[in-house]
Amino acid sequence: MGAQYEFDLGTGDTLTPRIDATFQGDMYSNAANRPSNLIEHYVLANARLTYRLAKIDLDVSLAVTNLFDKYYFLTNRDQTLGTGGIASSQPGRPREWALTAKKRF
Repeated sequence: MGAQYEFDLGTGDTLTPRIDATFQGDMYSNAANRPSNLIEHYVLANARLTYRLAKIDLDVSLAVTNLFDKYYFLTNRDQTLGTGGIASSQPGRPREWALTAKKRF
């Protein structure tokens, strides 16, 4: 889910904060559900703040993904049947920042 609100700054310029959140429930990566192939649930949040300069048609945004720097897994490969094998997982992306500018011509 996400929410944003555009604040009019009175000169035609605007300031728009936005926040998004996603939820992924527990899931198993193998038909034989075991602790070694469980990908635990997680919630991720992203945020963005955009300043629009109306007179020069320019938007400047500061954004952050994985706002709370949650450590989570995207995939899991479980090959631990019997007494041998391995289980490996791919972690998700850490918190990342971006500064962007968009100019209209």
